[in-house]
Amino acid sequence: MWSTHCFAFNIDEMFLKSLFYFYKIFGVAPMILDSTKNRPSDVSFAYSKFGILYNLFLVILTIFAFYQCAILAHFEVSVGMDFQRFVNTTHLIFFVFTTLIVLIIFCVRQERAVALANRLTSIYYLNKNIKLSTILPSIKGIVLMTFATTILWLATTPSDDAHLLTYFVEISLYHFVINSVFLQYSVLLKFLYHLYRSLNTNMRSLLESLDIAIEMNRHSDNEIKLTSGRLKRLREIHMLLCHLSGDVADFYSLPIFFCITNAFLVLIIYSYYVFRGFVIAIMPVLVTVHCTTMMVVIVVSLTILLRTASVTAAESRVSGEIVSESMTSCSNQFIGRQMAVPIVNEKVKHLQTMTDK
Repeated sequence: MWSTHCFAFNIDEMFLKSLFYFYKIFGVAPMILDSTKNRPSDVSFAYSKFGILYNLFLVILTIFAFYQCAILAHFEVSVGMDFQRFVNTTHLIFFVFTTLIVLIIFCVRQERAVALANRLTSIYYLNKNIKLSTILPSIKGIVLMTFATTILWLATTPSDDAHLLTYFVEISLYHFVINSVFLQYSVLLKFLYHLYRSLNTNMRSLLESLDIAIEMNRHSDNEIKLTSGRLKRLREIHMLLCHLSGDVADFYSLPIFFCITNAFLVLIIYSYYVFRGFVIAIMPVLVTVHCTTMMVVIVVSLTILLRTASVTAAESRVSGEIVSESMTSCSNQFIGRQMAVPIVNEKVKHLQTMTDK
């Protein structure tokens, strides 16, 4: 039993580390991962000069790939088609611009990214009732969907034409950087969703037990104070979680804006390619299929992001409502309890007086 639990934990830990290094490869995690020696399950993140240098290398590689792609797009891929040449060049410029923005932002804001990551892990460790095994299935689902569509897109890359192959391979660098932002933000939002959900469950349970005990008059004043203290601790965690959510949204607002804008631009341009491929039939079939699968990748990434953001925002609102309810309920019950004690004492004294008479 214990060995099975350890094996499952090691698999989960390996999955998270693999995901972190995937982000690192494509420039959206320019930091180092530090596992403490005393508790291997506890991790922290730290500033990395190598991460900055690596992102600068990716910036140079992006510019070099742009130069190669621009030549191919202008002279080889769309020879004799002025409109297609214009479309390809516009698409390529914005693709490269978005990639550079992402790499530079994550490079310049590395300290903020490290602080956010450490705050997230700290809140996770503060919430003792939540387990990694309850969080990972949904995160694995997001990663699996993203990777499955990306592998499908790569599998349809045209390989019979050397120029097209070179063009699409170099374009894939930009795609991986941008899609890594979508994936990372979706995973973070899902993590926040589970933290909010666990917090809400704990507060509901505590409030219900307090209501039942008060109603049945089984709570002493000390127990009420203890329960109030627990609720106060949960409200403090909620405050930390709200501040973290706001900072995460602020950090990702600019890169996500450019990534979403790029995604819609790619959808429009690739819809044009697919239309030309299926209706006019002047493009190779595999190129049309490749463009179609690229659209599928983008639609899946956007759907996951929007769905995750929606459920996280909803759970956050529920959390705020429960906190407000807990403050009102706990205050009223404690005051009522304090008022009830003198009344009971007066009744006891009155009965004793009547008995003496």
